[in-house]
Amino acid sequence: MRKGKVIVDSAIKQIDMMLPEDIAEPTVKAFNMCRNSADGIKNNCEAAYAFLKCNRDNNPKFFFA
Repeated sequence: MRKGKVIVDSAIKQIDMMLPEDIAEPTVKAFNMCRNSADGIKNNCEAAYAFLKCNRDNNPKFFFA
C-alpha cells in the first residue's frame, strides 16, 4: 500500500516472479477482481483488511497472509 491505496500492479509483478504458475494465475485473477475493494476507505488498516478479505473470498484455495 502507498498513501492508503493498494498498489495492485506492483504486487502482481511480485506474484509473477515469485510464485509457481499454478498458484500465481488464480492469485493474479483475485488481485484484479479486488483491485478497487478498498476504494473510499480512509483508514489504512481497514483498507488492507477489505483488500485481503476480498482476496480470500475470491481465491480461498491459495489465500495466505
